Amino acid sequence: MLSLQYADGYWWAELESNVTITAEVVLLHQIWGTADQRPLPKVEAYLRAQQREHGGWELFYGDGGELSTSVEAYLALRLLGWTSLTRP
Repeated sequence: MLSLQYADGYWWAELESNVTITAEVVLLHQIWGTADQRPLPKVEAYLRAQQREHGGWELFYGDGGELSTSVEAYLALRLLGWTSLTRP
């Protein structure tokens, strides 16, 4: 880690999240009634792209799939009108 630290004392890297935050945003916009004002087709594409070969979604890269994360992602996709259970 220290070899990656800048001389001023900070680190700079891309910040990544898992699909749970994205799925929760979909749910909130559905509850608030603002889903039609958001670019949710982009969200659907992102969630589908993050689905792993085993059919689920991961909490962190390489974890083999996590039930809660998969349920949230699946729920968000269903709210977006997705009906397929299989990977595209």
